[in-house]
Amino acid sequence: MEARHGYHFMNINAPMLTAAGMASNTLDFARPPMLLYVERDGAWQLAGVEYALAAPQGRIRLPGAEWHRHEASCHYRDYREAPAPRAGDCPTRHPESHEPFVLWHPAFAVAHVWAWIRAPDGPFSEENRALASYGGPPRPPGHPHPRSETELAYSQVTHRVAGGVLLLVAVLTAWESFAPATLSVVGAVLHGCSSSLGST
Repeated sequence: MEARHGYHFMNINAPMLTAAGMASNTLDFARPPMLLYVERDGAWQLAGVEYALAAPQGRIRLPGAEWHRHEASCHYRDYREAPAPRAGDCPTRHPESHEPFVLWHPAFAVAHVWAWIRAPDGPFSEENRALASYGGPPRPPGHPHPRSETELAYSQVTHRVAGGVLLLVAVLTAWESFAPATLSVVGAVLHGCSSSLGST
């Protein structure tokens, strides 16, 4: 799952992802090598397709398409990637997650076609901003590894706690400005209770 791209379902036998297919540098529009889906509450929806070629094509082959280079990479069971110029250079397990190696692909150019979920920047834009609400780790240049589920959960908890504290401070500040006497009385009562508890 990639932010603004969706889940990538790859046909590893697609001609465009084989050495022969790359060498021919031809497109078969009826057989895209990658399908892009989004998911919410168990319901999957096709968003678009992704084509791949050894080198970008001009406007004649796919008018208006924005071709982008994807570096040669090793792919692992947990969907992480590691750059490598050859399949033989891929570690059998990912250096960080230790998940097993799944496949390697050479460097190629990709073009997206957002035919099922309309992209605000056009049907051939590199990403689809309409998919932002589906989440997914962002993929900045260099393709760093996405955060783990534990890191994401911790981040969500800390953000919610910080938000709760800010709301509490805002409420107390507003209360103090409108009812300073009441707040002072409440503060005195709470102080007295804490003193009583401390003395017992």
